[in-house]
Amino acid sequence: MTDAGCLPVTRLVALLVGVAGTGAALVMAATDIRTIYSIVIEFMGVLGGTLSGLFVLGIFSRRASGKGALAGARAVSGSASRSRTRNGSVCNWPTH
Repeated sequence: MTDAGCLPVTRLVALLVGVAGTGAALVMAATDIRTIYSIVIEFMGVLGGTLSGLFVLGIFSRRASGKGALAGARAVSGSASRSRTRNGSVCNWPTH
């Protein structure tokens, strides 16, 4: 696909992500923000930790492969997800 062909797709994806983000913000504003906010923070923590690990792997390792990095990312995400379901929260912060 050429750059000219990719541009409409990119614009459509940007529009959809923007509408979804705006919709999520409106839902958060209209409902109990603590519950939704804590879920978003936990989700971002799982993604952020996994992505940070991949960056560190890429910076400090020359022998890492794409398959190995993907397997490690899946293992970390799965471990964090199991921890959340077992403990009720990734962070275990008090919710007052």
